[in-house]
Amino acid sequence: MLDITKKYTTVGGLPVRLVSCLGSSLYPIVGYIDSETFPTCWTGDGHHDTKAARSAFDLVEVKTKKEGWVGVYNKGMLSQNRVGCTIHATKAHADAFFKQYDRSNGLVDVVKIEWEE
Repeated sequence: MLDITKKYTTVGGLPVRLVSCLGSSLYPIVGYIDSETFPTCWTGDGHHDTKAARSAFDLVEVKTKKEGWVGVYNKGMLSQNRVGCTIHATKAHADAFFKQYDRSNGLVDVVKIEWEE
């Protein structure tokens, strides 16, 4: 079952506003596509048409892109090649945090990472 508190679009890229998961047994997800005034229904897995393999109106979860900064170590502090376990919101914050560790402690660099949630 889809989590209606998350953000979705259609496969075709139209914005969707989900309002309920209490529709019919076959189509329990209820919401509105784009600026439509008439509600649309989907299966619990987000399919618009149970007979079609894929529909332009099927739901796709919108992922949020995130980024952060981590320290990369070669030796010393973490005893083997590793990436630090703290993700910092900005490079400036990461640089200030890692300034206390000099290169002899194995800090190679502060690098940007990106992921989706």
